[in-house]
Amino acid sequence: MPIVSRETSVEKLIDDHPMAAAWLAQKGIVCVRCGEVFRGTLGELMAGKHFRPEQVDAFLGWLNDYLAEK
Repeated sequence: MPIVSRETSVEKLIDDHPMAAAWLAQKGIVCVRCGEVFRGTLGELMAGKHFRPEQVDAFLGWLNDYLAEK
């Protein structure tokens, strides 16, 4: 069962898993700027970075694997 999906709000992700912000930033996806968390879902954040749907699915798989290890 995935921990996060395209529909997961970025704010909830960071509230529940603060270390995810650094992991995302290392991958080039900045979700916190000037102390403010991106207002939207992971899917919206990644669409804004021009990820194709299959890339989003793969990326979310890696993120879920990372979160499951923590």
